[in-house]
Amino acid sequence: MGNCHLCGKPTQSHQLGDYHVCHTCWTQRSDEVASLEKDVKEQVEQPLRELEQDEQAGIQLIRMIQQYAMRFRNQLKQAMREYDGEVTEQTFPVFMNWFAFERELDDGATPAERFIDYYDMPGWIAEAVQRLMQPVRGFFEVTEKNDDDRYTVRHLMDNEEYELYGNIDLEKGAVVGNKIYPWLDTHLSGGALAMYGEKEAAQIKKMAEQFGDLQEKSREMQHRIHEDFIEYFGRWDPLFPDEAEARDILSAFMEWRDSDEEPPEQDWSDGETALVSHPEHGMTVIPGYGTLKDMLDSDMLDVPATRKALEQMPSWVLRELMDDERLAQVVNDVYDRDVDSTEVDAFMDSIRDDWDE
Repeated sequence: MGNCHLCGKPTQSHQLGDYHVCHTCWTQRSDEVASLEKDVKEQVEQPLRELEQDEQAGIQLIRMIQQYAMRFRNQLKQAMREYDGEVTEQTFPVFMNWFAFERELDDGATPAERFIDYYDMPGWIAEAVQRLMQPVRGFFEVTEKNDDDRYTVRHLMDNEEYELYGNIDLEKGAVVGNKIYPWLDTHLSGGALAMYGEKEAAQIKKMAEQFGDLQEKSREMQHRIHEDFIEYFGRWDPLFPDEAEARDILSAFMEWRDSDEEPPEQDWSDGETALVSHPEHGMTVIPGYGTLKDMLDSDMLDVPATRKALEQMPSWVLRELMDDERLAQVVNDVYDRDVDSTEVDAFMDSIRDDWDE
């Protein structure tokens, strides 16, 4: 509850930045409300225009987005009830990062996405905010302590290395988690990095080692399944009339793997639905695959159907069908763009969150 900035009456109806506005003034003094909103937006947009492309700007931007997210009071309260874990003074920064960058509001957008839509900002900042919404999750071991508050950290589950920037005191061998946020050519802690003691760190490393062993066994099994798949179907993408038949044949294939029978002599080159296999990505059923392949072969692209495929079909399947040059041609045709083979990955990243996963 605050006092209306325009008439002084107590109210909790509307809020612009730090200012409260009662419903009467909101509806009857619209010109003054619009002027106030313009001034409030400028208080944020000017600092946004002044941000430099460095790590301190990323830290400042995260704080600005968190502050903006606090406006959604009812959603914030609801999110606290939904949150996986107790929200305390210690965990509040972690919660706020999740709420600001990952938790969807009633309209399906995150507060960070609303921030981009509400304020005018340089294009590089809008792109940077989009990346902040895709934090890297997991446990990380510090492998190098570098100069200027920089660390090299290793993801304990997949051994991927990242640079981490932060005014934090970490020693080589320390384990931290659970999210780091991509910013320009480094990563930020988001002000909410969990640090683990020696005993907890040892337990996490042991768990990661066991997980790695399990992953390796799983990869070996998947490679064997893919080899059997090629032997059975003679190709990585057999076609079927519909999803039901594809799933029935998948069951027959799995039963065949446990038998001594020879693979069937059958042509699998006609149909609308594909059952595809990859030694890393596994097997999946792809409706609409036949249509897309026919369009690519004939170079007669139906725009809605092609867009749907580009935006929904697994990225590895699209890469099997098209190299970067061909993909760029298709993107240009159906999105009316002018990208080349070196730019097409960035475009695909901009239209889907799971490109190249």
